[in-house]
Amino acid sequence: MQHRLAFSLIALVITGAGYGCSNSNGASDAGASDAGVADCAKIDSACGQPCDLGNSLGVGQFCMDISDCKGPQARLCSSLGNTPGQTPTYFCTFECMLMDASVPEGGTMLPTECGENAHCQCQKGNTSRCACVANSCG
Repeated sequence: MQHRLAFSLIALVITGAGYGCSNSNGASDAGASDAGVADCAKIDSACGQPCDLGNSLGVGQFCMDISDCKGPQARLCSSLGNTPGQTPTYFCTFECMLMDASVPEGGTMLPTECGENAHCQCQKGNTSRCACVANSCG
């Protein structure tokens, strides 16, 4: 179940529009970035750069795979949904729902808050497929 959710969620995040995770000074809106460290060199990523720390829930933290996401809530890595032909993403996230969304019959209530400097973003036309994304990512 968790893997099915992870792949569905990652597909949502990857297919979203307008991701670009770092602001002009190299810092992520969902956490600090230390551009002075050699390991923080920018990579090809639509969202998520090395040394992005994420917020207090872990949203926006840089990850290469799911084992890197050890935040209190953000335990899925968007890299799970990277596909050829699309710019990859590398950030920790978790499933959420919009504040005004109703819980589908047989479904479960999901968090509506993504922590500071992050928001719940849904797949276009499908408010049942949502994930927490750093504000700087779109």
